[in-house]
This record gives sequence, structure tokens and C-alpha cells, in this order.
Amino acid sequence: MNMQSQMVILTKQEKQFIKSLKIKEVRQREQLFIAEGSRLVNDLILTNPHLIHSIYGTKEWFENGSAKLQHIYHSAKIIKDQELEQIAQLRTTTEVLGLFKTPLFNSPMYNSAPKIALFLDRISDPGNMGTIIRSCDWFGISTLFVSPHCVDHYNSKCIQASMASIARVKVVEIPFTDLKTQLKNHVFYSTSPLVESQSNQIPEVTNKIICIGNEAHGLSDEIVKSCEASLHITSEFSLGAESLNAAVSAAILLFKQIAKD
Repeated sequence: MNMQSQMVILTKQEKQFIKSLKIKEVRQREQLFIAEGSRLVNDLILTNPHLIHSIYGTKEWFENGSAKLQHIYHSAKIIKDQELEQIAQLRTTTEVLGLFKTPLFNSPMYNSAPKIALFLDRISDPGNMGTIIRSCDWFGISTLFVSPHCVDHYNSKCIQASMASIARVKVVEIPFTDLKTQLKNHVFYSTSPLVESQSNQIPEVTNKIICIGNEAHGLSDEIVKSCEASLHITSEFSLGAESLNAAVSAAILLFKQIAKD
């Protein structure tokens, strides 16, 4: 491939369209999300090539990965570093930016009620959201439930934190009361650090929804009262820290539940 002959200058309309994907409503309408940086884009290309919409990379990026990128050249545009800076949403973006189609998650694995899942209540930090998605992927949790008041999981910072896990974990936005109605055979666990564990008050169950609350305020009182039991991460070894990061708590609780099962 003659790299120089493929160099293009993006039109004003193209730049405006890419920048418009910063807006949640536009992402939802277009069914696209942005991934930035070589590691993330390479991972998505390798594991989910069917999601590729278009790739914008520097000449050096394509030259360095030319042997692995032959199959995506029809969706690729080689641009100058300055143009990449103009369309990037993250300050740390270098080498490449990709537009990917929103995953459909049509396989049976995603359409049946999960054995174990998380429900996130008002998580506002995109880094936490992305890290929780990545933890779900690591522990084999295929579905993640989130309240309508959580940060959008296709936010660029969230995508960056989740890496390619965003294409493997189905995120379902649903009010807590609706989820409780739909999953009648699941036990819902609150994770308030102020509530001692009540897990010993109910029989051991296999169908569980673990509820993780807002970074600053935890779970709402309504959700805590609606849960049948609670899970508790001991603070007995703490040197003085009063709480754990929401994403760290989610990962610990998932490990404990998966290891237990």
C-alpha cells in the first residue's frame, strides 16, 4: 500500500460530525462511539472487526501496523497529526482515532437473565464506569445494569477506561424498580459500608444482583431498603481510609462472589 497516496484532508463536515459524537444524543442517533489511542483501537479492530465504521490514523501508525491492518484499509483514512488533534476528544490521544458501531448483543448469552450481575446507582465518574465494565468482562459478567442517572457508558473517558470490554459487556439502562420487577428470582444486595452484612439472614442463593452506589453518596435509601440483604467489605485493616473507590469495591465484590460460586 502506498501510504503517501492515501493521505487525505478531512472536510469541515467530517470534522464536525466526529466532534458531534461527543454529545450523547448524537451517539445514540448515529449508533456510533469513538475510541482513541493505539492500544484501544487495535484491541477493538482485533476482537470486533465487524464494529469498525472508520479509522483515522497517522501515516506512522499505519506503517507500524501495516501487516495487521490490511483488512481495514477500506475503512481507513491517513491524516496528519494536526488533524488528529483537531478531532480528538481526549488530550492524550495520539496516532489513531476510530469510529465504531454500537454493539447489538444479539446472542442468547445476553438475552437471558444473568446469574450474577451488578446494578449501578448514579455512578457519575466515567473512569469508574469504564473500569467497572472492564471488571465485569474479566469476571465473565456479560450484563451490567445501570440507573438512568449514571454517566453515559459511551462517553469517551468511559470507553478509554473500559478498553475493548465495552464491546463485550451489555450495559442496560433501567430504573431500579423496573429491574426488581423483572428479576423476581434474584436476591438484591446493597453494599452500603454503614450496614453490617445481613447475608446470613437468608439462604445462600445463586441468582444475585449486587448494587453499587454513587461515589460520594452511596446507594439511595430507597434502594437500600428494597434490597433483601447486604454485602460488606471489611475495613479492619484500614490505616485510616474511610471508603473505597466505587470501581475497586465492585471488583472486590465480584471476585468474592465468583470465587464463592
